[in-house]
Amino acid sequence: MPILTRPRRQRARYQALSIPARRLSRVAPALLWFHRATVNKTILLVDDDLHSREGLRQSLVGGGFLVETAQDGAQAIKRMIESEVGMAIIDLDLPPVKGVTISGWDVVRICRAFDAAMPIIVVSAEGGPEVKARAKELKVLECLEKPIAPGQVKGIVRAIDP
Repeated sequence: MPILTRPRRQRARYQALSIPARRLSRVAPALLWFHRATVNKTILLVDDDLHSREGLRQSLVGGGFLVETAQDGAQAIKRMIESEVGMAIIDLDLPPVKGVTISGWDVVRICRAFDAAMPIIVVSAEGGPEVKARAKELKVLECLEKPIAPGQVKGIVRAIDP
């Protein structure tokens, strides 16, 4: 049964690792645990601002989480399709792409379509009762107002997924 592993010198390529059938019974539980651990810790981070996105990404990766990033709604949808995401952090103010506007709220709805129980944190420059009411309506776990500290977000994520 081939298993994908990363070679030491090449970061982007994977190579197949063959495990003999007699050893598979000892290795399979560890692989299952690793799969569950990484799927539950994969976070989709959607933010159009490069500095905010990279600061949050570095903080979360430093906390032991796998992070998929997207700079707009279209990329966020692509990342949702390509990988199994356990949690999402979404900036509500996303730019239009090729004339099509996919707002942060649209991305929240799409995340809900993929997984109704997915923990979602939204980040917005504009707070207020309208944003909080809409977040509550879409069952958003946390609604943060910019500017935010990466440590604050990491603490919230740890509380959700210890």
